[in-house]
Order: sequence, then structure tokens, then C-alpha cells
Amino acid sequence: MFKSKILGVFAVLTLSLLAITASEVQGATSRVINLSTVQVGDSYGNPVQWEAVGGAGGVIRVTVHSGANVEVIGSSANVDMEAHPNSNTTLNGASFFQLETGGNLTLTLLGNNTVSNALGFQGNTTINGGGSLSTNQIAGMHPATLNLVSGHITADMITAQNLTLNITGGSLVVGGNPYGGGMASASATVGGNFTYNGTAHTPTPTVTMAGLPLVANTHFTYIHSNNINPGTATVTITGMGNFVGSTTANFTITSPQTNQPTPPQPPQPPVTQPPAQPEEEPQEPDWWMTLTPNQIIFDRTNPQDITVTIGADGPSARNVRQQRIEQVFQGVRTLVEGEDWSIEGNEVTIYAEFLLTLREGRRFINIGDGQIRVDIIETEEVLPTSRRSTLWSRFLPWLE
Repeated sequence: MFKSKILGVFAVLTLSLLAITASEVQGATSRVINLSTVQVGDSYGNPVQWEAVGGAGGVIRVTVHSGANVEVIGSSANVDMEAHPNSNTTLNGASFFQLETGGNLTLTLLGNNTVSNALGFQGNTTINGGGSLSTNQIAGMHPATLNLVSGHITADMITAQNLTLNITGGSLVVGGNPYGGGMASASATVGGNFTYNGTAHTPTPTVTMAGLPLVANTHFTYIHSNNINPGTATVTITGMGNFVGSTTANFTITSPQTNQPTPPQPPQPPVTQPPAQPEEEPQEPDWWMTLTPNQIIFDRTNPQDITVTIGADGPSARNVRQQRIEQVFQGVRTLVEGEDWSIEGNEVTIYAEFLLTLREGRRFINIGDGQIRVDIIETEEVLPTSRRSTLWSRFLPWLE
């Protein structure tokens, strides 16, 4: 009887310890990320669906991993979110600092959401939902496609390179100007010089909306009128698909110049000209920037600032004095001089506080016209004391 009670106690203890271990692995207990209460070290799921790590200047970097399906609520000016490919993220009245997407993911908008700094796209991103999202800028250096199915996006500007917009629903407003909708808000011009030659001139107009180019026969069609004889010709531009209505642009056709007979001129005394001097061909600069070292290992367990020396190489490199560095950036993030990096003489220092915000792996940092590779590693992992061993130590003396 006593032996069976002991076995029963062992079973209860074992189940309790398994539950505690599962709780330790699970971390937070919800797939909902509340930005108002999220802290460094929070995570959810096994395998982990999302986790929060610390960054420079008190920034909390929340990463949504591939395959995750999370909802983001609450507000925090210190949260920088990153959504990995093949994940689904719902923003429900959330407000935070920055959002970067990894491509092939879905972003659902509910309520009014704000990303104060930048919304960065990479790869293929689909946005839907009935909510809205406002941001300072839509950024990104890599090729990206934004499919806006529904929802409303407002941005002060678009600085993204190689961004393709597919708008089948919802709305996008950039700098107060709508992208899509009425063609009356589009800007249309015709470049070039046109001279009467008896045939029709049919130039393709340049059309932009909200500062972004529209493509002929994809976003609009166009026809010409009064485009043969000298005078003002007109191009009528009609929107296609999500672009409705029409607008116009004009260009001028000039008359050909006629050759008038030149009246005879009295003979002029010969003028002695100095011998012509050969023109000097412009010389391309034969030097280039160097960064030493250009490959660096950063250990997260022993964080140290990294310093690179700016130099020059090439035949005329000895004539190059100190070079001016105006910008340092990593991915879509522009580093702030004095907070993330500094320069003294020909040495640029990247602070460890910023490097700690980067995930492990190979990262590239652009310094002026040069680039360095930084391998982020973590050589030692300090594990917390197991709560299981603590509980065993409490009950073993009683069992003896």
C-alpha cells in the first residue's frame, strides 16, 4: 500500500515536471503579440512562431518566423517587426516603429494601424482586410511586388527600388495623391522635338501617379490627335483596370526651316588664326575606395564595436585625401550617425549596440561606396538552471 502511494506520487511529480518543461519551451501562451506588454525574451510556439529580442537604444525586435500565423495588437514606439517568408500576420489596431517583410506572405489589416518609420517590402507580399495602415515611407532595396487586394495604405513617400504595384482593390495614397482611381490626378508629359514632315507623330507619353510610373497598355491606353501639321498636338490617355477616366498631354510640331538666300558680303581681310590646340580628353578616375578589413566576425556573446579603415587603391590613390562618408545602411535600415556609427579621420566605427539587433548569419553593411561583410555568431549559449532539478531536490530527501 505504501509502495503504491509512492509510485502515485512519482507519477504526479513526473506529469508536473513535464508540464513545467513544456511551459518553459512554450514561453508566452498566445499567438497574439501585444506590443503594449511585449518584453525581451517573450516567444510563442514550439517550434517558435514569434520571439522578441533586444536591440540598441532599447529597441525590441519582434520576429515572426516562417509558417507562423499571428495577430499584432497594442502600441509601442520601440518595436521593430520582421515577418519572415510564408507567414501570415494580422495587424489589428497596432502601432509600432518599423515593419520589414521577407516575401511570399500575407498581411491582413484590421482597424487603424501605424508604422511610424518605414514599411519595407521584399519578394511577394499580399495585403488584404478592411483596415488601414499609415507610414512615413515605403522602402526597400530588393525587388518586391506588392499585391493590394483590399485595405487602405497611406504613405508620405515611396523610396523603394524595383517595387511593382498590383492594385486590384483598396487604395494607396502617397504624399496626399491617390495611386489608382481617377486618371485626372495623374501627371502626363511628352518629351522630344517634333518637326513637320508630312507624317503623323505618335510619341508615347510619360505618365506617373503618386510619383510612381504607369505603364502603357498595362495601366493606360493613348491616342493622338492633330499630330501631323505644325501646331499643338494632343495625346488623350485613358486608364485601364483600377485606373479610370482620362487625362491629356500636349506637344508641339514645328515648321521646317526654309533656306533663305544670303546677301553678298564685302570681302574681308584674312584673319590669322592661332594654331588649334588639341582638346584634352576627360580622364576617368583611376582609384577606388577600399575598406579594411572587409570581412569581420561579430560575437554576440562578447560584443565589441567594429572599426574599418577607409582607404583608396589604384594608380592615383596616393593623391586621394580623406573621403567623406555621408551614409551607412544595412538592408533597408539607415544607420544614424552618432547612435549607430561614427567616423574619425579615415576610421568608421559600427557600434556593438546596433550589431546586437542583427540576427545570426551573414550580414552586409554599406559604408559610402564600399561594403563589408559581418558574420554574426554566438559562441556560447548560457542556459537557465532547470526548474526540474530544483523540484527534484525538494522531494528527494522526503522519499529517502
